[in-house]
Amino acid sequence: MSEKLPACIILTSSQRFEEYAKGECTVFHFPPNRNPNVKKLSPGSVCLILTMPYPRAPRSEWAFVGEFTVKEVRLVEGEEFKKYASKAVEMEVPFPEPGEFSWIIEFENLRGYERAVKLSECNDISTSNSRKPLSEWLIRGFFLINPEDAPSVVEAIRRKAKGEELRDRRGSEEPCVSCKGMP
Repeated sequence: MSEKLPACIILTSSQRFEEYAKGECTVFHFPPNRNPNVKKLSPGSVCLILTMPYPRAPRSEWAFVGEFTVKEVRLVEGEEFKKYASKAVEMEVPFPEPGEFSWIIEFENLRGYERAVKLSECNDISTSNSRKPLSEWLIRGFFLINPEDAPSVVEAIRRKAKGEELRDRRGSEEPCVSCKGMP
């Protein structure tokens, strides 16, 4: 039986994700001198990417657009970060300067979803100890999902990104009533 790993949700801008999607970057860095709970991630953990189209966009516009797999998590100082800078995107989040530190996630297998999943569509996803659905969770930059719940949350998002939950509820590939006759 394989070991269960934690997962996470990373909130970032659509523009930053688009830069990562070009395929040249493999390091995600967090703001200098902040301490997100990323050290609990392990190689193989999945990071779900939740984007907002512009700063302070309403939650109704946030969407899961893809994911990546953690290779390594490290705390690096400004000088050491220089060797990772060419693999990261300096957009909205500055690179650490000398004397500062930043958490980084080296990743692989970045993939965009076939269909973006609006956060508001996630009202049927929750964890074993959450009182509210994912659509109502307080997400600020980084949100850790415990190992027991990670597989079900990740798979639920993946199913929605493939449109499977729509087919499952209707039981067929037929278009829903409100979509018939639309191009």
